[in-house]
Amino acid sequence: MVTVAQWTGQEARALRWALRMTMQDFAAHLGVNVRTVAKWEARGAGIRLRAVTQAILDTALARADDHAHERLATTLNHPRPTKPDNATDETSETAAPAALKERAGLDNSTVELSDRAMQGHSDDLLSVNDPTLSFPGGKEEVSNTKEGIPGRRDVLRLGRDLGLAYLLDSAAKESVKLRGDLAAGRAAGQILTILEEEAVNLGLRIVRVPHLLLFERALAHGRIVRRLMYEPRPSGDRRRLERLVCQYALAVGEILFMEGSFKRAETWYSVARTAALESGDEDLVDLAVASSAYLPSYSDDPEGVLALVVPRLDQRRGASPGVAWLWAFRAKAGASLRMAAEHERSIERSREVLDSVAPEKVFPGIFSFTHAKLAFYETCGLVRLGRLRQATTAAEKALNLYDRTDTSERALVRLEYAIGLVDAGELEEACSFASAAVGDPRTSLCSTVSQSARDFDRSLPATRAPELHEWRETLRLYHGGEDEFS
Repeated sequence: MVTVAQWTGQEARALRWALRMTMQDFAAHLGVNVRTVAKWEARGAGIRLRAVTQAILDTALARADDHAHERLATTLNHPRPTKPDNATDETSETAAPAALKERAGLDNSTVELSDRAMQGHSDDLLSVNDPTLSFPGGKEEVSNTKEGIPGRRDVLRLGRDLGLAYLLDSAAKESVKLRGDLAAGRAAGQILTILEEEAVNLGLRIVRVPHLLLFERALAHGRIVRRLMYEPRPSGDRRRLERLVCQYALAVGEILFMEGSFKRAETWYSVARTAALESGDEDLVDLAVASSAYLPSYSDDPEGVLALVVPRLDQRRGASPGVAWLWAFRAKAGASLRMAAEHERSIERSREVLDSVAPEKVFPGIFSFTHAKLAFYETCGLVRLGRLRQATTAAEKALNLYDRTDTSERALVRLEYAIGLVDAGELEEACSFASAAVGDPRTSLCSTVSQSARDFDRSLPATRAPELHEWRETLRLYHGGEDEFS
């Protein structure tokens, strides 16, 4: 494992080579401007990078695979001449749409992709204040960097430097276009197969990497789908295309939801529900409705959750991962309303449905539902009902089942359980669990984690206990909320 004590432009360039990335792709990977990367490499060892940038590069290096580490070690020991950066790397995120187009035999007029956010035009957008990026009732956090220590948000929420305001505007426009284009056309088999594979991969990666890094990719592939809908194709291809619209809309909606942009997320979830219904895929309709339930659930609106999921459950007779997810949402909402019997019945029903689903349909990511997620929802409900002993068992099960690379839900389990510990008077243990959740290097401080951290902080008693002080210092270090948590 290679470590870099002090990053300069020379080491940054070596890391880019080791990752087999173009300069543009590397900038997107780090969440910085392309011109910034060019400046690093031009000045080489003569420029020492800022503390926040050091931390960003440390994170990128830590997430690199063994082969990249080997190449980096070789490069640092044997520097090589600068490679021209006008060559296109066909494995890059931004080259992906072009690669799809080439593999499918599409001409240049078929696909229109916007790359402004990747071309160094984000500087004038960083100051835009979008009020929809904060939680309902909350406020936008401010990055806190002091004494050379980077705030956790500076490292994990890399999408800000990608021109988030532009991307959100693109998302709003694309949702309108997709809704209008659902009835427009059909697509060819080869490109659909490629896009289907990409959609599945995207659904898995969203829970394993900082979500905003995948935003432009999801939008770009959605544009390809929209263009293909104009072409007359067999009805079977049209059904596949409508399913793809649903999947990419769910992916964009998930990213916006995790970023805290609830209003825009709802627009995309609505597109997903429409596309799923038009495709006739009942399993996909289940997933689209369940994904939409995130919004009332994290807006502290259990009645809104029940109004969304109960009608679907009443009319659905089959079993699918989405149905199991709907029952889990129903259980959590029931517990929030202190309906213990409803919670128990719904958890058991979710478990029965999930056990009856074919194993190949149960997998991680946003396009399915797993026993790990079920254990998380059970933990949430039991904490709300004040059943700490049972919540402990459910939380331990969830933590054991979740993939350790998950960027948010393992942290959510810990924070939910920590709230239960506060209610039971176990303040020291509660603060320890909460600190482990936000301090885990794999945790992405997305909207759900940030809100759960707020909920935990609000549950704490008014005391000057040292464990309380330590928790808030941890939160300030990793979250950057200097004034909000005090």
